[in-house]
Amino acid sequence: MQRPGHIWEQIEGLLHRAEDRVMLVAPFIKRDVFEAALEAVPTRVREIQCITRWSPAEVAAGVSDPEIIHSIARDNRIQIGLCHALHAKLFVADNTCLVGSANLTAKAVGHAPMPNVELLVETALDHLEVQGLLDRIQRQLVPASQELATLIREQSEILRSAMVLSEEMGPPLSSWYPLTRTPSRLYPAYQGQRDLPTSVRTGVIKDLAYLNVPAGLTEAEFNAAVRGKLRAIPGLGELLDQGRLSSEDVRAVIAADNRDEEGVQIVIETLASWILHFEEFYRTYEGWELRKGRQLS
Repeated sequence: MQRPGHIWEQIEGLLHRAEDRVMLVAPFIKRDVFEAALEAVPTRVREIQCITRWSPAEVAAGVSDPEIIHSIARDNRIQIGLCHALHAKLFVADNTCLVGSANLTAKAVGHAPMPNVELLVETALDHLEVQGLLDRIQRQLVPASQELATLIREQSEILRSAMVLSEEMGPPLSSWYPLTRTPSRLYPAYQGQRDLPTSVRTGVIKDLAYLNVPAGLTEAEFNAAVRGKLRAIPGLGELLDQGRLSSEDVRAVIAADNRDEEGVQIVIETLASWILHFEEFYRTYEGWELRKGRQLS
């Protein structure tokens, strides 16, 4: 029978035996467990690589801490990368690894009351499936940064304060319409750009929080993710599928949101700017209409 703490004993024992290189791969990593894992790594080890994922909703739910980035300042052996589609859990010491279900969280490693039921199995690093996994991760990997960690934490706090987390760790889009009137600002801010006026940045951060796009996407992937979120707004996806929509169509989508006329008009124009930016639509000016396709010059 597996005793409480067995998962942590496996991870700690593996790390203690490391001679040259350590890799920690898990989508959910809490700072206290991460620090404990670092303590278990001998000083003789030259390289410590951590691969995880960050999303505002997951951080707001308390399953991940982007503040693990602070460890880099104290130990120059550490590198942290992000893989937005990561679900695998893998812990490596030189040529040996543990693979299984356990994240680096207190519940996963048995350091919390009522811990998870987890499994880790030891295998060789050169196992074909392990090498295939690492190749796939490497193709998607982007470096983490202090700026990105701060941005993700800001977005998560917006979600927490608004109490909009769902059981699926995603905010209900029925409570969100875009705030940022210039959607081209979103991707630079998503990448960590901070040189925006305070009033503008507030709207951008709120939009990114409600969109809950995972960190580490290319611009094309980011735009595709935003298109999906736009189409998830109740009623809007159906209008976009029709290939043309008027201001009155958009007004009908937001009719239940209980805004005054000025607020409704702002939402209509802002939604239009997002559709023009993220979808393949153009705008006519004969009675205000958006149409699918590219406008002829």
